Parts: sequence; structure tokens; C-alpha cells
Amino acid sequence: MQTISVHINKGNTVTLCCPYCEFARIVNLDKLRGLDKTFVVHCKCKKQFKVNLNVRKSYRKSATLPGQFMILSPNTSTLLNLTVCDISKNGIGFTLKEPANINIGCTLRVKFNLDNHKQTLIDKKVIVMTVREDFIGCEFIELDLYQKELGFYLMP
Repeated sequence: MQTISVHINKGNTVTLCCPYCEFARIVNLDKLRGLDKTFVVHCKCKKQFKVNLNVRKSYRKSATLPGQFMILSPNTSTLLNLTVCDISKNGIGFTLKEPANINIGCTLRVKFNLDNHKQTLIDKKVIVMTVREDFIGCEFIELDLYQKELGFYLMP
């Protein structure tokens, strides 16, 4: 059975597109209260497929972008290397190139270039929300900076 991932749109709707026959329909999730994040759909073509609901606040794009970061709280002046794995308008996820003492709630300054035609430099303060081994999930503190560039970059 094939699986598709869908992002919840404004208005609490999702567009379900059958991976077998490509029949698509918009479904209002308000009518499906108590639904799990993963569920099975029975299409009119008689095939079934699994749907994974992406319940993030905004679309997250996969990436492989080298960059650097500095821990601001507690304050250090050492630049460490990172690789941005995913990015959204609200934050980034990255992996560490070397060990660092990072905890949830730490403030960092991250710098990396987008892989767009302008090679836009992103230089932002973030707060650490998730720490899983060498993966760090962060939320942007300065949301207004680079919003236009990030908006264009994140277009699917």
C-alpha cells in the first residue's frame, strides 16, 4: 500500500491525490474529528493508500545547506559548522559537524546561504526547540528578516 504525506492548509483542509489514479479531492478535516495523523483512504478506483498528515505550522523544505552557528546564550565567540537539513518560514533543522553543548532554550546565531540563484545569505538568531543527538531544531526569533527571500525559496 502506497503512502502519501499532505500538509494541512488554511481552513483546516487537505488535498488528497490518489497515487494510483491521480484522482484528487479537497477534504475538510473539521468533519473528521478524532482522526489520527495517519489514516487509510479508499479511492473510487478501488485502491487504498495511506495518508500521513503533516501538522506543522508551515511547509518545511528539505535541504543540504552548509553553514555556521555561534551559541549566544551562554555567550561564546566560537563559530561551529552545521548542515541545514530542513527550513521553513518559522525555523530550521540542522545537524552538527562537531560536538557542541547545546540545550533546549539556548539562543544561537545561524549563518548559511540558500541554494537559490542569488545565494541569499541568511543570518538569524534562533532559539533551540529540539535536541536529538546531532540534530537541532530551532525557531527563528527575528521573523521579519529575509521573509520575502524565504517565501520565494520555500515555494514548492
